[in-house]
Amino acid sequence: MTWKDAIMERLKKGVPKWAETVSFVLLALGAVSGALFHAGHVIGDGVDLYGTFWFYWWIGDCLTNFRNPSFTDVMFHPLGKDIFAHTGNNFIDAIVAQPFQWAFGFPRYQPIYIWFLLIGNALSFMPLAKTVCRTRIGAWT
Repeated sequence: MTWKDAIMERLKKGVPKWAETVSFVLLALGAVSGALFHAGHVIGDGVDLYGTFWFYWWIGDCLTNFRNPSFTDVMFHPLGKDIFAHTGNNFIDAIVAQPFQWAFGFPRYQPIYIWFLLIGNALSFMPLAKTVCRTRIGAWT
C-alpha cells in the first residue's frame, strides 16, 4: 500500500475525534492570535465594539451589585435608557463572558472569550454538520 492509499483509506474512515478538536482549537487560535498575544489588543472595531464592551461591563456591574439590567440612567442621563426595549434583554453572551472578565480582567478577557466561543461553536455545530454531510470527514471539511 502506498502512502497515498493509506491517507485515502484513513480519510474514508474519518478524522479522529481528537484531531478534529485540535484542528478547531488551532483554527480558533489563529483567528484570535493577533489580540491574544498582544496585550491591550481586542477583536473588533468601531461602535459595535464599544457598545459590546459597555454592555458586558453593565451586566457585570448588575450581577455584582444585584441591579436590574433592564434599565440604566448611566446612558442618556437623567432620563436613562430602557435596555429591555432596545435589546429585549438578550444578556446571554454578556453573562457567559463574566467569568472570563473576572478571571482575566479588561480588556484581556475578550480574545480569550472569543477563542472559547469559536471552539464551542465548532464543537456544537459538528453534530448537525455530520447529519447533513452524512460523513465525519464531510462535516469536518
